[in-house]
Amino acid sequence: MQDKHDRTGEKGKTVKKSGWPALCLGLLLLAGCAVRQQPPPGDRADFDAFLAQCVQARQAEPEWTEEELAQYRAWTPDFQDRLDRLTAGEIDALLTPRERRETTGAEAAEDVRTYFALLSTAYGGYDYFGGDEVFLPLRDQLVAEVADREQITGITLGELLSDALAPVVTDGHVQILGKPLDAGQARRMYYVPDLWLDDVAGLDPAWVKSTIGPDGALTHCFAALAADGSELPDRATVNGEDLRLNWKEAAESDVDRTAYRLDRVDGVPVLTCRILQAGDKTRRDLERLASSGGKVSDAPVLVVDLRGNGGGSENYASAWFRGYTGVPPQEKRLWAQRCSPAFLACCESDSQYEGDLGPFRERLGNWYGIAPRDMVQVDGNGICFVLADRGTASAGEDFIQYFRTMDQAVIVGSNTYGAMLCGNVCVFYLPHSGVPIQFGTGLSFTDSLENRDRVGIQPDLWVPPEDALDAVLRLRSYYGL
Repeated sequence: MQDKHDRTGEKGKTVKKSGWPALCLGLLLLAGCAVRQQPPPGDRADFDAFLAQCVQARQAEPEWTEEELAQYRAWTPDFQDRLDRLTAGEIDALLTPRERRETTGAEAAEDVRTYFALLSTAYGGYDYFGGDEVFLPLRDQLVAEVADREQITGITLGELLSDALAPVVTDGHVQILGKPLDAGQARRMYYVPDLWLDDVAGLDPAWVKSTIGPDGALTHCFAALAADGSELPDRATVNGEDLRLNWKEAAESDVDRTAYRLDRVDGVPVLTCRILQAGDKTRRDLERLASSGGKVSDAPVLVVDLRGNGGGSENYASAWFRGYTGVPPQEKRLWAQRCSPAFLACCESDSQYEGDLGPFRERLGNWYGIAPRDMVQVDGNGICFVLADRGTASAGEDFIQYFRTMDQAVIVGSNTYGAMLCGNVCVFYLPHSGVPIQFGTGLSFTDSLENRDRVGIQPDLWVPPEDALDAVLRLRSYYGL
């Protein structure tokens, strides 16, 4: 089957293979079929300079400061005095799946109190977002709002909870009724199609980003992150010409749920990993992923397709990275786990959880923390292009963070989803209304103490995600990588 990505290095030209054998035979008869390789149209030095800029731009201060560590400790305090807010029976009830139903106002008020008691003991971001001082007034306000109602549906109660928390909590893992909180914090990539800019002098860098042109050359485009696009400029002056900017939201790529696949496209190995959650259908493939890093470590160019990877266990990604580079990932990171009875009970009830709970039991009412880790840059064997979109989240974003420590990695596509602050997610059900709720139980920061949830990781090359793979192949051909 003919590979649709087969191209020459010439701009915009596709070569049909069918005429080549006959031509070669004729040349063979005349001159031994001696063919001179055409040089790529682009200068490799231009790409190397861009790659160096990418690496420099994402360099954080390599070590955590004492001020940052003190701030982190303030967000992860001992909470022994909160452990009596929920009984073992109440925790068991919260972990029992149930149908959503209509309740009385008194029952809804009890669910509200239970929810906030659960947050105060188990939610990893509780103290980061203000602790009792912020959350208890919200609880009391909601209790007052629902207590005197004769009846209230589960949907209504869930929406009231969401509306109260959304302005306070910016966390991509928190969900109520299966929906994330949203008070306008989420950012999406917008771009102006079919407009490439070689000269960006005088243009606002907030609206102009590096991209890959139709011929594969590095160039620029109008691209930015926005809540809904309304804040983007509708006109710009480019080379003295007034242009109307027709912004378009970058769509998530149409992807499957492949856990591991290794293909070759135009001779380039393309590793596809769209999920890191182990299950009956994915566990074996994820184990193959974890052990496969060494198989492509000598590739001069590698594409890792993480578009649509909504997360799971970062352990598989870490194992792959170690096989690929020879060293474990060492991004600059702070991480700790809130050791609550609800978290322990959640792990015990999850048939997929395989970790040792002993260290968490020993720290009950406190935090189990990995020592602060400083960043160590990894020397890559080849150039690695990592494809991302807004469907890339949680452990999928951890995978991208590993690549960001490499000296030859380029992120291509759109920004990711932004679900990195609070991992180790648990799902609960409010006991009367059955409203499903979820949140993360840890607290994590990478590179700095900035919360990037709902905004995500920004790419080095801003490309509509559905075009990301083809664009990388064009670039590789253009610069002769």
